[in-house]
Amino acid sequence: MKTKLLITLLLLMAACQLNCRLAYFIIALQFFVPDEIVNNSSRRMFIVENHSCSMRTFFVIILLLAGGISSLTAQEITRIGVAELDEILVSPTDELHVVNFWATWCPPCVTELPYFEKLSKEYEGKGVKFILISLDFPSQIENRLIPFLDTNKITADVRVMTNIDYNSWIEKVDANWQGNIPVTLFFNNAKEIRYFHPEELEEDKLRELIIKYLQ
Repeated sequence: MKTKLLITLLLLMAACQLNCRLAYFIIALQFFVPDEIVNNSSRRMFIVENHSCSMRTFFVIILLLAGGISSLTAQEITRIGVAELDEILVSPTDELHVVNFWATWCPPCVTELPYFEKLSKEYEGKGVKFILISLDFPSQIENRLIPFLDTNKITADVRVMTNIDYNSWIEKVDANWQGNIPVTLFFNNAKEIRYFHPEELEEDKLRELIIKYLQ
């Protein structure tokens, strides 16, 4: 019983720290799954004979390692407002900025997102800075955006625009932007380069534009 309480405490700490829903599931499993099921399953997998509590402990650890450990590498999300967007847009650094505006509820955005992820890795350290600005609602960050990024293994720089009064800031990005997404802004202020792409990008086109403006 003491072992069960200790494991439960550790799992609760992991669930709070890692935002891991699996940990909560395993906690419930600790108390509601019959010993026979846990023991029989463990014996079939590892052919191990042990006491009920020990087998349950082993079973819990295997489940946590199988599914929960991914939360350790969960994408970190930076929340930004208009002031932070201004800082991005006036960046004086001599590098090509590729700023994509997207959302999880936008099918074309989801389609092109892997291209940005792929090329962000390919051009890492080569003078290109990728920033993916999500327009998902702030209330959806924890239950929709972060799980989406984890599922799709997106590790690029993702930020969330918390100011949902889009008309108050979209002209800062481009005077002709009507608020549709996806859109992508390419710029290097140090070299007076600026190009606004008003629609979805295929991988080849994205690569072409990066090569073109990466002078």
